[in-house]
Amino acid sequence: MLIREWPGELYNNMTIVQAVTDHLKKDPTNRTLLTTLAELYTYDQRYDKALEIYLRLRHKDVYQLIHKHNLFSSIEDKIVLLMDFDKEKAVDMLLDNEDKISYLHKLFKRDHHKGQRFHERQISLYAEYDRPNLLPFLRDSTHCPLEKALEICQQRNFVEETVFLLTFITGLLNNIGTHVDPILLIHRIKEGMEIPNLRDSLVKILQDYNLQILLREGCKKILVSDSLSLLKKMHRTQMRGVRVDEENICESCHAPVLPSDTAKLFSVVVFNCRHMFHKECLPSPGTIPGVQFCNICSAKRRGPGSGILEMKK
Repeated sequence: MLIREWPGELYNNMTIVQAVTDHLKKDPTNRTLLTTLAELYTYDQRYDKALEIYLRLRHKDVYQLIHKHNLFSSIEDKIVLLMDFDKEKAVDMLLDNEDKISYLHKLFKRDHHKGQRFHERQISLYAEYDRPNLLPFLRDSTHCPLEKALEICQQRNFVEETVFLLTFITGLLNNIGTHVDPILLIHRIKEGMEIPNLRDSLVKILQDYNLQILLREGCKKILVSDSLSLLKKMHRTQMRGVRVDEENICESCHAPVLPSDTAKLFSVVVFNCRHMFHKECLPSPGTIPGVQFCNICSAKRRGPGSGILEMKK
C-alpha cells in the first residue's frame, strides 16, 4: 500500500481521505478501502474515527491502536464492540487500565452479579483509586470475599469499612442458623481474627444446630409412625374379599368369569385394580416366578396390579 511507503509530505492527506470516502459510497464493504481510510485517519491523528473502522472490520490492530495512542477515553461507549470482537483481550485491557476506565464499576452498577469473579480485584482497585465507592460496594456485593476485604481495609487503616465488615460478619454469625456446619465455620476463622461477640454467636449457632437435630428426629419418628399406619391400612384393604358374580366377565376372552356349570373346576384371578381374568386366559408369569400383571393396566402404563386374589374351585 503506497500510503505506508510514501512520506506523508508527498500528498495531501485530506484529499486522499475524501477520494477514498467517495469510493466507499459506491462500495461500502470494501475492506481494502476501509483499512486505507483507517490508516489515513491515524496519520491525521483522528484516532476515534480510525478506531471505529478497525472495530467494524474486527481488525487485529485495534488493541495496539488503543494502547499506542492512549485511546481509553474514546472506548467507553465501544466496550460492547470490543467484547464482541475479542472478549479475553478486552477484559484484560480493561482490568489492566482500571485507573483509566471505570469498567468494573459501571458493570457492577448495571448488574451486581455479572462481574462477580472480579469482585476480589475490585476491592483492591477501589481501595487504591476510588475509596468513596468502596463502602457502597461492600454493602451491595454478595460475592466479595469478606476475609480479603477485611485484610485490605485493616492494612490501609480504613476504619469505617473495617467496622462495617466486622459488624456484618457478626450479623452473619448471629443469623446463620443451621445453613452452615458450625465445625466447618469454626475451622475457617483465622487464628488471631478479632470478631466482636464471637463466643455468644458460636453458642447461638450450636444451640440452633442442636434444636434443628431434635426437630428432624421428631419429624422422622412421626413419618415412620404415619408410614407404618398407612402400610397396615393398605394391607388390610388389599386383603379384603372381592365380590364375584355372574355379571363379571373375563377381560381377556370376555366370557363370564363364573362358568354356567358351577360343578366344574374353575380358577379366577382378580387383581387389585379389580380387573378379572380366567387363569388360563392370562399369559405366563414374567421374569419373576409366580408374579402376574394385569394386561389392561400394563397396556395403559398405569403400572401392574399388586397383590393377586385367586379364586379356585
